Amino acid sequence: MLTSELERGERNDLNLKVFATDIDADALQLAAAGVYPMSAMLDIPPDLLARYFTKDGDSYRVSEALRRSVIFSRHNICADPPFNRIDLISCRNLLIYFRPEIQQQVLGVFNFALQPEGMLFLGHSETLGDESNGYRVLNQRWKIYRRIADTPRPALHSLSVPTREDMRLPGEPE
Repeated sequence: MLTSELERGERNDLNLKVFATDIDADALQLAAAGVYPMSAMLDIPPDLLARYFTKDGDSYRVSEALRRSVIFSRHNICADPPFNRIDLISCRNLLIYFRPEIQQQVLGVFNFALQPEGMLFLGHSETLGDESNGYRVLNQRWKIYRRIADTPRPALHSLSVPTREDMRLPGEPE
């Protein structure tokens, strides 16, 4: 969708780079292969499916052009240095696995990493918590926020690496 919007707009000089990060090397290897079962493609509009994927037996393979715009990297948001000057962070349903104090630390990292006016896209059950003063709501339903440009970037302190006790299992109450 982002590539379609860039092509439709007047800014053809923009170069889209997506940093796809995960702590799980196996998940990254699977994603980098770019091959998805038919069941994973059910919600993809037919025009996008035809444009960005090719049928390969019982699966679909992502197009080479789209694949070149994605950089896969192993990254631990709680222990590794943050990326910097990011335009958009999509963090869908990661924070829900952390205890509130770790969630706030990670949100501080996001605030540090985003450019002024950068956007943050959270999961349905996630909130900004104490970081909400630094963001303007763009879409409450989809949890899309824009960093307020003149909000100072937080000082980046080393994060405490979460222990098993800091994390929650799916369905476990806070």
